[in-house]
Amino acid sequence: MDAAAARTALAPTLSRLPTSPSAATWVLTVVVVQLAFSLRFFSKYAGALAPTVYVAYVALGMALCVVVLRSPRLLRLLSREALLVTAVVCLVALVAVMYPVADALRDVGAGSDQDDCVRELVDNVIAHRAPFGRGYFGDPCSTGPGELFVYWPVALSRAWFVVVPGLCVGLG
Repeated sequence: MDAAAARTALAPTLSRLPTSPSAATWVLTVVVVQLAFSLRFFSKYAGALAPTVYVAYVALGMALCVVVLRSPRLLRLLSREALLVTAVVCLVALVAVMYPVADALRDVGAGSDQDDCVRELVDNVIAHRAPFGRGYFGDPCSTGPGELFVYWPVALSRAWFVVVPGLCVGLG
């Protein structure tokens, strides 16, 4: 399907979202689930304010989703191909700059060893070894084997941290 045909096929779907309760409910459910998965980051970085900040974050995210779903003009604006491509490029650029900074926290015993666990999971599976290992803090990795499907680019390049977010958004 070429790009023009894809845009033509997408237009009726977008125009239905503001008027179709079932479609809007589906999108809102996906957004809420995505917001819910961020709980661990709030508990890790927001300290005692984590529950309050998290509830405010989820409520704001849901409210913004409802506003976008109820506004056909805003929905069309946010669905433009150029805007989506720009967002993916900005995400990849941000990760390319910030990931090495965050990963360097390991040198002072801070940060997260989850990325190392993902790398070890993929390397172990490719080498036909037991998939689980230990992070640089010495804790057992909690990375599940299902993450192999998302993080397979780890085996392709040491710059996997730039590839995975763009790939996830593109396949999203």
